This record gives sequence, structure tokens and C-alpha cells, in this order.
Amino acid sequence: MEKLLSVENISKQYNIDRKRKFYAVSNVSFHIDRGETLGLVGESGCGKTTIGKLLLKLISPTCGEICYSGENITGMSDGEFIKLREKIQMIFQDPYSSLNPRMKTGKLLKRVLMNFGKKNGVEKRIDDVLTQVGMSGSDREKFPHQFSGGQRQRIAIARALIANPEFVVLDEPTSSLDVSVQAKIMNLLSDLKEKMNITYLFISHDLSIIRMISDRIIVMYAGKILERASSEDLFNGYLHPYTEKLLNSIPEADPAKNFKFRIEMSDYGMPSSSGCPYYDRCDYRMDVCKTKFPEEKEQGKNHFVRCYKYL
Repeated sequence: MEKLLSVENISKQYNIDRKRKFYAVSNVSFHIDRGETLGLVGESGCGKTTIGKLLLKLISPTCGEICYSGENITGMSDGEFIKLREKIQMIFQDPYSSLNPRMKTGKLLKRVLMNFGKKNGVEKRIDDVLTQVGMSGSDREKFPHQFSGGQRQRIAIARALIANPEFVVLDEPTSSLDVSVQAKIMNLLSDLKEKMNITYLFISHDLSIIRMISDRIIVMYAGKILERASSEDLFNGYLHPYTEKLLNSIPEADPAKNFKFRIEMSDYGMPSSSGCPYYDRCDYRMDVCKTKFPEEKEQGKNHFVRCYKYL
């Protein structure tokens, strides 16, 4: 398949103070094929959103390279990247905070087209995209606060799609919605992907949602990739102890059983080990895990893991 986007050894470092540094993303490499949905899963604070922002050049990497359609975008200026901006869009987690509360829906959508110099057929395009996301033309005269959470997310989706992008980063787009609304938004995203031939990077901490929409899945922890495989392989034959922990943290559907809630890294603090970042929490840890992060090992076709259990 054709690679739409490739990431090579990307890192993002923040300086806490003069002596201490924090790597939100550390030496990450992966690719996304045109037309697929790549799921990126991990706990809060693992670096998922940072990767999304790096791909859209909302922030700059400390080191590494990002290529889009074979073109290196890492060192592009804002002026050079504007040509690709309409092809790469993002849908944020909270639609209320990402929509201007003082702008009516029609103006929100029109501004996107104006920013990309699209002046012909603007009104028709606004009506068309609102219809695509299940809204009506009359909604263009309403403000964000006049909609429900699910409707606001549909408007956020319309804003991302109105310029006909090739690639969309979805940063936990359903986490702030009720379960019944989540299902409708997920079905909408799947339908739009097929109709518009869009490529998705779907970021979430919710494995049940990731499983529903993703072709392949990457599992992250503390800024590093620990496992990556097809959705089917990951759920039917996960390898890394952390992936096992994530799967076991999905709430049980049986109300007679105790619910198992996900654990956030903030409960444990950031890992201090210079080796595998999961060392302090791993039930299968070895001495070598503390001092050296393992190389990536292929276990089965296109199923990769970083764990000394498999080296």
C-alpha cells in the first residue's frame, strides 16, 4: 500500500527547568498508509496528543523527520506548509472549547474556506458539508451554545472536512460525549471515511472504540511505542505486558462484576528508569529492562513489540 505519512525517530523535549528535561515523545517511528485508520492508544499523558500536534506542525519536534506524501515537512516554514494545511486537519476532543462561541456555524465554516482562498460556491459547500454530518442548512445561523454536545462535535467534524482533506487527526473525538452519542459519531466518521477516502489517525485511551474503527493499532506508554499490530492481532494475540494491562482495564459489561477502570500514569508518576518506561509497573520485569530499552522485534506478520520476553 502507498504510504501517506511516515515518522522517523521523532522526539519532543520540554525543559522543566535549567537542569531537568521531559520527553513527551521519545524516538518514535511509524507510518500510515493512504486510506487506512491507524489507532494510537495509551493512558493520559503518554504523548498521544503531542504526536497529533507534531504531525500538523502545531508544535515542532526536537529531532526526527516527518514526511507527507514523500515530502519532508519537518523543516518547512509556516508559509511553505500552508499549501498542505487544507489536506491535513484535526478534530479536537472538546468541541465546545475548539469552536469560537461568538461565531455562528455558517461563519465558522466559511472562514475555513476563506483561509484557503476558496471563494466560489462557498454557500453551497457549507450546506453540503452540514448535510454530510447530519445537520441542516438552518443550523448555519446558530451559535455553538445552542447545540448539544453531539451536534457541536458534528460541526467540528464539518469544519475539518469542508476543505476536503486527505488526512485527519482525531484526538479523542468522542470522550466528552454520552455513550449513545459516541456510537452515532463513530458511525458518522466511518461513513465519511469511506465516502471521502480519508486517512485517519485516531487517538484514544479507549480500546473498545479504537478496536471498532482502526485497521492497525499503536500502543504507547510514557512517550514510547511498546507494541504495534493490526487491530485483530492486537486484541486476539497481544504481546506486551502493558497492552495486557490496558485490555484488562476495559470496564466489564456484566454489572454483577466489579468494573475495572483505566489507570492513568499520573497515579504512579512518570517512570524514572532509563530502560523500559514500563519497568516500575511490569509484572514480568528483568534486570536488563531497567537499564536498556529493548529493540523492536517482529513476532508474526507485521506484529511488532518492544519487550525482553521476546528477545
